[in-house]
Amino acid sequence: MIFLGDGEFDGIELQSAVQALGWLYVCRTAKNTQWYAEPIFLVTNFELTAEGCYWYEKRFQIETFFSDEKSRGFFIHKSHLSNPDRLAKLLLAACLAYVWIVFLGILALRQNWVKIIHRTEHCDWSLFRLGLCLLEYLLNEDKPIPVTFNPLAENYVR
Repeated sequence: MIFLGDGEFDGIELQSAVQALGWLYVCRTAKNTQWYAEPIFLVTNFELTAEGCYWYEKRFQIETFFSDEKSRGFFIHKSHLSNPDRLAKLLLAACLAYVWIVFLGILALRQNWVKIIHRTEHCDWSLFRLGLCLLEYLLNEDKPIPVTFNPLAENYVR
């Protein structure tokens, strides 16, 4: 396992706990470091610096998911849950909902709903954003909402 973290995950206690699990880690150290004006400082237990940097770059591939789960979508960060079991259940439900919302975004593209829900010539929204807007549109217009899905089906909702 490899643990990747932003500035809030650079503490010695966390590093010790992750290492005790036998995981490798790469975390950014400074919370106020700017991306292009200054270098990014990382802490890692990888033997090779280049390997730690390689894995840290992977973090940006999932950054959109985190913002969709938090500030641009489900607002998980406002749950104030501290019990690990309850938080795990919330995260599991949010992840399942995320997959469904992304499916709705794909449906919006396949079924040409974008011109109705976005109303611009150029769509730069994520699949998640498209899915949320399609869901809102279907609810407001009292149209059927696909609650189960088959990602392989070409023509799911009309």
